[in-house]
Amino acid sequence: MVAIPGLVEGGYPGVIRPDPFLLDPERQALSASVSAPARDRGERAKPAQLALFEESEPPPASAHPVRDPSPAGHLPTTQDRLLEARRLFARAVAQAGERLVLTYPRADPRSGRERLPSLFFVAAASALAGEPLTAARLERWVSEDEPATADDAIDPGERDRLRVREGGKAAADTIAAGSLFFRQSRFAVHGRWRNHLSPWDGLLTELPAEVRKRLDPVSAEWPVSASRLAVFSACGFQYLLKNVLGLEAALEPEERRRLEPLEKGDVFHRVAERFLRERRERGELPVVYTEEARDRLLEMAEEALGHLVEGSPPRFTVLWERARAQVRDLLLSWLAREAGAAERSTPAHFEVSFGMGQGPSGGEPHRPDPLRIDLGDGRALRISGKMDRIDRRSDGRLVLRDYKTGRAPKDEGGIFKGGKQLQVPFYILAAAELFPDTTVAEAFLDYVDGGRLVSVDPGWVRSPGFRELLKGLVDAIGQGIFVQEPSACPWCDYTQVCGPRALLETRLRWKHTDPVVQRVLKLRELG
Repeated sequence: MVAIPGLVEGGYPGVIRPDPFLLDPERQALSASVSAPARDRGERAKPAQLALFEESEPPPASAHPVRDPSPAGHLPTTQDRLLEARRLFARAVAQAGERLVLTYPRADPRSGRERLPSLFFVAAASALAGEPLTAARLERWVSEDEPATADDAIDPGERDRLRVREGGKAAADTIAAGSLFFRQSRFAVHGRWRNHLSPWDGLLTELPAEVRKRLDPVSAEWPVSASRLAVFSACGFQYLLKNVLGLEAALEPEERRRLEPLEKGDVFHRVAERFLRERRERGELPVVYTEEARDRLLEMAEEALGHLVEGSPPRFTVLWERARAQVRDLLLSWLAREAGAAERSTPAHFEVSFGMGQGPSGGEPHRPDPLRIDLGDGRALRISGKMDRIDRRSDGRLVLRDYKTGRAPKDEGGIFKGGKQLQVPFYILAAAELFPDTTVAEAFLDYVDGGRLVSVDPGWVRSPGFRELLKGLVDAIGQGIFVQEPSACPWCDYTQVCGPRALLETRLRWKHTDPVVQRVLKLRELG
């Protein structure tokens, strides 16, 4: 018996691409110049057409056949590699004396999307049928990988699936009675596919009073940060896994192929803060673009990048050098913008904290106690955080900046909807308490990639809409409502817990009519 699994499109044979540094025509020409007689070397080889699964007619004597890649001096082409894959497949099939089993996965394990069989799989099925098979006709020749009888099962799981397939619900009830794992898994599947939120996909209503007290941001022991609320706004289930259960992704050390977004943001924040502090100590603010300032900024960047490399897995050398160059370019463009806007305001304070206990050693203003925001119903939300930067205008009023190293979204009006960006609104309120005699004139999200400033109206934080948004977020968290949001999957570490995004999207459509789900979804329109 011979079994060949994984015969999926793009899997076997894999995607065979030409060598970008030495294309097939050049390979054929070089091979011909080495192996052909001198009088034929001026004649350029023409690629032969390769039939994947049927024998080709013998080529004319004057044509250049597809060569066996083994002879010395011959450079294999894309067709040669495809032909070699065909030879290996045919050789494996020929070894099956009694039984040949070919399989392919019907769905992608990550996305849940349908996968197509390899052309080799289709060719084998066509040979079995005695005629070419289309995708629709292939179905009747392909069977699920299930045992025919209980004696054929290779493990208890296969045996149980066979029992359920034959015995239906009664058999499933019998198996569940003797297996806690099966019983809970069955409950989970049923709960996730119902048309309302369940304990299996984010509804935690039956919790002890002490646990609920710690879960509620209002009654919890520690103040909440804007970043935690942003996680909930992006995906409630991610908040549950990360901030409630404290799960962390198990990441294996591996060679890094790029500078991660969080690493890039950390490097920029450190270098920008250090550079501006040094300028302030030397009395050289506002910033002026000089060769000395440029060289000093790049020197700090190299030190920060070097420190990052020392404490992390190895880097893919070529791409890492490109990432370093991008960070240097980013900082230089930032320096140019700072110098160009010097007349508008002057950097005054950096990393100004509130609600984080002891203040920084640099002598910056700070507030050890959390910011308290009245929710209007007798409750107060306690907030902690750290402001990236506070500038002063010539009239003494304040300008708040929060750096973002990503690019500003096209829909600037939607940035603050649903609590996705609460840092700057909280900073406006904190600055009013730290500097009670000074007005906050402007507040920005500073997207340094591209140099765009997205403003926040300081008056918005006093509006009923802002308070309504905070109450909605706090109530949903405190009541254990953690709705999954498929749009957050590309940036999530917990996709293995939730399953393929396509299934999440389908299940969420089923649950859209649930009032509990609707309540959370409506929060995304506030702001």
